Amino acid sequence: MLSWIGSRAGPSLKNRGRARGFTLLEVIVAFTILSVALIGLLQAFTTGMRGLSAAQASAAAVMHARSKMDEIGQVIALEESELSGEFGDGYRWEVRITRIESEDDEAEAMAVPFDVEVTVTGDRGNAFTLDTLRLGAVR
Repeated sequence: MLSWIGSRAGPSLKNRGRARGFTLLEVIVAFTILSVALIGLLQAFTTGMRGLSAAQASAAAVMHARSKMDEIGQVIALEESELSGEFGDGYRWEVRITRIESEDDEAEAMAVPFDVEVTVTGDRGNAFTLDTLRLGAVR
């Protein structure tokens, strides 16, 4: 049979004077681990925000280039020319319309081919270019 004599429910005599809790070293290690984790999270957040900003700038440039391309033949005459301007939000545009000379006189009697290039440049210097072929009426 086991005897419970001599056992104590409280702290032993050795540990009676020590306060319970964390040592300074444990606290420093915990803060170091927390700091490293927070730095990593902040760097990931910053990288994500930069990527989002670049994606928004690219999407705006594409939208402007497509809208300017839609104007060609309606607002902008489909004839050999170079035009440029600026959108209200800081993006600049350039349109280059070049007539493509054809060796086939019969094809040129029906329609005149033009190479149309629209370039949109953002405030950071990033540029987006659309290039297409448009057929114009014979004059």
